[in-house]
Amino acid sequence: MNACTTLFTHAPSLSSNLHKRHRCFVLLSWILPLLIVSALLVQLYQLWLPRTVFAKESETITVADRKDFPDGRNIPQWMGSNGAFLYCGDELNKTGAQYGDTLAVMNPEDYHSLRTADGANNGSYSERQLKALDFILYHGARGDQPENLIYGISADWRAREVTQFAIWGVLRGDPHLVTTVLPEASMAHAAEALAKDALAYADSGGGGPEEGSAKLLVPPSNRQVLLFMATKTEAPKGQLKIKKHSALSQNIFKEKTLYSLDKTVYGIFSDKECSTKICEVITDDVGETDGIELPEGTYYVKEIHPPLGHMIDPAIHEVTVAGNTAVELPCEDVPYGAAGLTIKKEDMELQSGPQGGATLKGAEFSVSYFANTEGTTEGKPLASWVFATDEHGIAEFSEDSKVRGDELPTHNGAAWMPLGTYTIQETKAPAGYTLPDASLSIYTLSLEDEKPVWKKLDDGNATSHDVHSVTFKDTVKLGSIHVTKQAHDPLYTDLHALEVTQTPSLSGAEIEITNESEHPILYKGIWVAPHEKVASITTDDNGSAQIDGLPFGTYQLKETKAPEGFALNDSWNPMVSVSENQTIVEAPPLVDNRICMSTELATLDNTHKAAAEKEIKLVDHVSYEGLTPGQEYEVNVDLHPAGQDPSPKNKLSSAHVTFTPEKSEGTVDVPITLSGDSLPDAVTAHDTITQNGTNVTSHTDKHSKSQTVHITKPKKTVKKEVIPHTGNESFTIPVIACAGAGLILFAFVSSKHRA
Repeated sequence: MNACTTLFTHAPSLSSNLHKRHRCFVLLSWILPLLIVSALLVQLYQLWLPRTVFAKESETITVADRKDFPDGRNIPQWMGSNGAFLYCGDELNKTGAQYGDTLAVMNPEDYHSLRTADGANNGSYSERQLKALDFILYHGARGDQPENLIYGISADWRAREVTQFAIWGVLRGDPHLVTTVLPEASMAHAAEALAKDALAYADSGGGGPEEGSAKLLVPPSNRQVLLFMATKTEAPKGQLKIKKHSALSQNIFKEKTLYSLDKTVYGIFSDKECSTKICEVITDDVGETDGIELPEGTYYVKEIHPPLGHMIDPAIHEVTVAGNTAVELPCEDVPYGAAGLTIKKEDMELQSGPQGGATLKGAEFSVSYFANTEGTTEGKPLASWVFATDEHGIAEFSEDSKVRGDELPTHNGAAWMPLGTYTIQETKAPAGYTLPDASLSIYTLSLEDEKPVWKKLDDGNATSHDVHSVTFKDTVKLGSIHVTKQAHDPLYTDLHALEVTQTPSLSGAEIEITNESEHPILYKGIWVAPHEKVASITTDDNGSAQIDGLPFGTYQLKETKAPEGFALNDSWNPMVSVSENQTIVEAPPLVDNRICMSTELATLDNTHKAAAEKEIKLVDHVSYEGLTPGQEYEVNVDLHPAGQDPSPKNKLSSAHVTFTPEKSEGTVDVPITLSGDSLPDAVTAHDTITQNGTNVTSHTDKHSKSQTVHITKPKKTVKKEVIPHTGNESFTIPVIACAGAGLILFAFVSSKHRA
């Protein structure tokens, strides 16, 4: 077969091969691009996916401890459930991780949600920062090597704070500026040195045992991420121990008959709903359970049965057990108790407040506590307090009302009285009240259907249940006020004027008593409000008056009527206080001015002699006392012959003057004219002061010298008889002169002869 034949012979076969090759080409032209595109998509997906992949999806760490560094700047420090020291790696995020947060573990380079300066959560660690963080966490304070010194800093909270500030220095890029705020200079130097060494390590390319040391914890809800050293010791089991204590630490809640911590039953569960119980534990006499071994993990503890005298704890406690560690879970129960009784102080008569000047404030009540609920009060009380009432008469079992005594138990800021027996007795009455003779009351606080209930006991039997307050009524103090009326000596005296020298009777002065206390009073069954009249009293012949049965308080006295012959003393308004029971209080003496007058009748030149003329002008100078200033009076003057009783028949003249005194005492002049041809040798003025036609006072002494003016009458002229002259006057004088000369000569001669 030649070549052509061969070619022809194989022509169908060649055609078939060409068709097959065409189909392969078509398949390859579609499938190969799809495969390439798929491979590219896979690569792109793998580039995006790792950004949300954790180093170990199933690995978590719980924040087992969170507290602030003790330098007072509120910077937190954390410890993980695996014992690792945790550090803030996201400083700009101010929402920190909390105790009990369960955090997912991942590699720092895979986290891209750091808080940035503009507030967004899209930041990432730089390559330099990642290497520097490896160095710091490897050489800084570590939970697996807590005893190591860090750049010369002691292995305590200081070393951990140095490590934290070194991390922040690296993240900020300025180790010096950040670390200068540390509380000690040595800490600042150490933190700065650690940060600078870390950056030098990063700049040199990293590597060595430090590489990969940093791990990241991602908390929920965009809180701060935490950094830690990856090294940890795995342990299959840890130990859990529960320690029970009372929420109130006072000794009165430790009385074994009413309160105890033993026999508390707790259940340990594997789920939050507490549906899967692992085991139960029971507390001993001091409130502690034995340690129970549990696999490493998170558990939930719930109280199933409370101890004696305590309310059940409704909380579910989450606890993380780490391998080869003992965890102690503190739990507390609130002991049964109740708010204290309200003590009310009331007036025996007036329930709405105190009487008069008395007060409901300051009453003291002694409260004693006995550790039993049977009402037994024998022996010394376990605790005692003294409470005082406020201005409303209320005293609570509270620090505000307590004046002395033992520590007052409180719960949630309020008094919390333990179950037991209480005695309450008033030991001091408030001002204005008398202390009752017997006021001791007994109350018990005990459980009824798991509810504390107050009961009042009488003769050992409960007479009232579910008591909330107790009322004590006191009797107000009652006293008396005594007033003494005294006579005032007159300013003007005239021994011949009976109106002045004789003292009028002191009886008949009426005195009004007004309640000037802050509160109403009960007087003779009638309530008297402040500033209202209580009663009036009248003086007797001795000037004495007294009112009894006045409640404790302040009263104003006022004279409303003066005795006859006295002026009303409107300036006598004393305030008198009744402050002691059954005591008489002496008011300031009531002294009224005497209503009297004195007069002097005189001429215009102020003498008591007047020449008889057709009209004689006189002035009666009237002095008065005891008149009421501002009121109008009239003085009337009548002239009568001196020494004669006045009568209309012998009235010689009269005059009157109306005046208004500015003071209770003063003077007024009354001009009066005397006329007539036949006048007596002397006239006397009879004076009367009246008001509205009523005689107020008078001066009518017919013998008064000061009221008398004497009238001088001219003497009658007598004509002398003229005797005629019988000699020569010119002769008589010489004769007399000669006789005188002779006598002188005779005397001279006689003296010479004797010589």
